[in-house]
Amino acid sequence: MEWISVKDRLPVEGQEVIVFINRKDRSWVVAGMYTKSNRFHWSTYKGNNCYTRYVTHWMPLPHGPQE
Repeated sequence: MEWISVKDRLPVEGQEVIVFINRKDRSWVVAGMYTKSNRFHWSTYKGNNCYTRYVTHWMPLPHGPQE
């Protein structure tokens, strides 16, 4: 899977995705969901969408392991 820039395309409403967050002081990756309020939500941090403006890229979640 390839990272998709939020400048090129946004996920479908309700789609669970992996997001790349890039701030001046650090960068990280979390799993979350894109909502109709044009925000990414995740539960890793309190106030879970406070870094939405720093999301630069996203990708769909991969399929789970097959047994």
